[in-house]
Amino acid sequence: MEKSLKEAMAAAIRKQQAAQGEARKLAALHQRLDVKNERLLFAADDVPEGLVEGLETIKTADGLAQAVTPILEQAETVREDVDRRRSACDEQREKFRTYCEKNVADVKLRSSIVDGLRYKRDYTAYLEWQDKSRERLERVISVSEEERQSHCAHLEHMLNHMILHLQDVCTGLGELAAKTRIKIGETTKDIFQIQVPPWQDAAARTSIRDYLNALTAELDRADEGEEPEVKSRAILEKKLRT
Repeated sequence: MEKSLKEAMAAAIRKQQAAQGEARKLAALHQRLDVKNERLLFAADDVPEGLVEGLETIKTADGLAQAVTPILEQAETVREDVDRRRSACDEQREKFRTYCEKNVADVKLRSSIVDGLRYKRDYTAYLEWQDKSRERLERVISVSEEERQSHCAHLEHMLNHMILHLQDVCTGLGELAAKTRIKIGETTKDIFQIQVPPWQDAAARTSIRDYLNALTAELDRADEGEEPEVKSRAILEKKLRT
């Protein structure tokens, strides 16, 4: 009787020690999962719960650890891939933001693009912002195209007037020698000897158009600094003197 009681007590102690050992292993596994969760965020509120197949049949802490380890390793691999992709995305976002700050002339459009690139992190919100930015960009392009066509029509109108004026000047220079010729005795003398080359319409139009475009670009640069009106007037006065 006494021997049976001792054996029962020893068995109970072994079970208690085994249970305590399992509890320590489970606590260590739980701590390990907490550490992993700080990086992987698999226990976040927005992550749906799920049960790994076969996990409910495992009865020991060692078995759980053995089953969880490859899942954590796979999650680490996925997280590293996500980090690489996110880093590449951030790099491209920063390059595009810098490009827009330097090259997008429209102030409102530039501000919208830069703010969206800087602050939009949720994918759904980013897609909505992208659609709105595309619509805004299409409107800006449409307005810019209308302005460009209007500018081209105005430039062409000015060009035609300048061409007509230059043709009159060339004709006048060609006639100047005959109109100022004087007679001395039996001969005539030319006061002016002017040789006017043949008129080349295409070359003349290209030259005048290039000149006007260069002048427009110079005036645009003057508008960007201080006292744009004074600078623009000085540019035009210099051109008129030369």
